[in-house]
Amino acid sequence: MSANTVGPIALLPKEKTVVSRKFGPETGGDVVFRSSDKVLFHVHQKHLEVCAEGFPLAKHTTPSQNEIIPLSEKSSTLELLFQFILPQRFPELDKLDFEQLMELANASEKYVVYSGQSTCALYMRGFLASHPERILEYAATHHHYSIIYALAPRLVMKPLAELANILPHDIFVPWSIYCVNFHGLLHALGDGSAIYSICWANCTFIHTRFQKLFQNLDPFKNF
Repeated sequence: MSANTVGPIALLPKEKTVVSRKFGPETGGDVVFRSSDKVLFHVHQKHLEVCAEGFPLAKHTTPSQNEIIPLSEKSSTLELLFQFILPQRFPELDKLDFEQLMELANASEKYVVYSGQSTCALYMRGFLASHPERILEYAATHHHYSIIYALAPRLVMKPLAELANILPHDIFVPWSIYCVNFHGLLHALGDGSAIYSICWANCTFIHTRFQKLFQNLDPFKNF
């Protein structure tokens, strides 16, 4: 074989197309999305227009079956997210771990899927004890004020400097007022800080005990 002879070319196998089981072409969906892990979702534009505001083809583009729109989310996240735009009962999320729920919550906020936003916020409450700072950042960023209020007694002892990069300015200011007032009250009680820390670590009734004080001090109560 001469130096100029081209040897046999090894052709790469064509990438197999993977389609969502719930959102396949048989559903008649006229907008096709591709997840970050290469799964296709066929979704009805009419559902996007009614139930979501943040998807690329929701309003101003004519859909085409030949155009595939890439999304940055995984297929497991999109499989749940798109169920929130269907005229059916919403999916239950109690089997999701925290990271899976956070991914779905962020996608719901990103694509403005209102039913997904409210459902994820509700399920977030089950992780308040294990992931308070992550949830505080999520709630503050997306203005879920009831979650911020629920986290207040858990994080009121947290130094403000550690929350400065988590809370946006419009939340950091009232949070700071709340913390300063609360710490002032504990200082007036003498050893109140130690009592608070011990009780909160071991007893759930501390929130009830200080509930009236929170209501008097908490700037979020009027949101």
